[in-house]
Amino acid sequence: MKATELLKIKAVREVLSLEESEEPSSVLIPLIERIEEKNFADGEVIVEYGDDADDGMYVITEGEALVYSKDGEVLNHLFEGETIGEMALLDRAKRSASVKAKGNIKCVNLSADLFEEMLATYPKLVTAFMRRVYQKTAGLIATQEKIKAELEVASTIQATSLEKDFSPFNIEGKMSFTAKMKPAKEVGGDFYDVFWVDEDRLCFVMADVSGKGVPAALFMMMAHIHIRNYVNMKLPLNEAVYEANNRLCEKNEANMFVTAFVCLLDFKEDKLYYVNAGHNLPFVKQTDGTFTMFKCKANMFLGMMDEIDYTMGSMDFVKGQSIYLYTDGVPEAMNNEQELYGEERMEEFLNKISDKTSDPDEFTEDIYDEIKRFADGASQTDDITMILLNR
Repeated sequence: MKATELLKIKAVREVLSLEESEEPSSVLIPLIERIEEKNFADGEVIVEYGDDADDGMYVITEGEALVYSKDGEVLNHLFEGETIGEMALLDRAKRSASVKAKGNIKCVNLSADLFEEMLATYPKLVTAFMRRVYQKTAGLIATQEKIKAELEVASTIQATSLEKDFSPFNIEGKMSFTAKMKPAKEVGGDFYDVFWVDEDRLCFVMADVSGKGVPAALFMMMAHIHIRNYVNMKLPLNEAVYEANNRLCEKNEANMFVTAFVCLLDFKEDKLYYVNAGHNLPFVKQTDGTFTMFKCKANMFLGMMDEIDYTMGSMDFVKGQSIYLYTDGVPEAMNNEQELYGEERMEEFLNKISDKTSDPDEFTEDIYDEIKRFADGASQTDDITMILLNR
């Protein structure tokens, strides 16, 4: 690539420590012209974790790229003018992260060998390059600290919103209950709730908010409050969900939404009333000890559109039956082969441990252990939340 064209690129001039109007030395021009232009298609790997770094550094001249950890977690978002892999020019260590094109992108590539030739020819490059590495590292540290602080806030919001004392809902001869959540590294918006509406009716909720971090945690808290408030007004369950949805739609500029499965168990009638707002279908254990997925109508997510009617369903729910509610972190748990755990495995395992429903804590812990076994060391990418109610 011609030196004149390369030197029009601001990032290239910065790497070479050349002012806007400064001309490179005559000995440097032939080396500059050995810098290569490379194109990458959407999703194509630019550098791969663990690979040798002989290909050196890339400067994005057009487009965007994403930086991934060895576990596939997104670490950074790079834009035009930013560099990829400059640390490799210092020590040629193995790549510490992977970078993939986000859309079609163009880069210029400065190999490690060429960089060493430039250093020998143009010693001024050392100071400029080290300054650039320092500035980028300092910026990354500041960004990571900000993200860490935000995640701590989101985690606190999420944790303080969840009921932890289930003793009022474990009544010998009547029912046993537990709810648990194991959050992922990146805090999501899973939540559950359980409360007595009156002495004969118990409400319990499983829900999952779109998005991550503080916005999801705040929207989760709003959904939690609105659902509880309207159910406690003793409205029919579908009307309570209707009103909660209208409140969540107000000033929802971020277009967030929440899936929810809202239940009302009437002990006098031996009936379970429910509204499914686009949530994962529960599994119900019948009196013969068999778990099957409970098929029911899915209504619109909460927060998507106001004035939407919600349909309430009901089923008989007597002694000897159980209901298992969960968020998508269970069926979408993934192993190192990128294989999902899935609903079929869920049903098979639930039936394998169906005799443990009288002890909800042991039952749910067995499910967590099963998911961990299946993941086989793969990172948990979503919250895993579940409820078991046993009669």
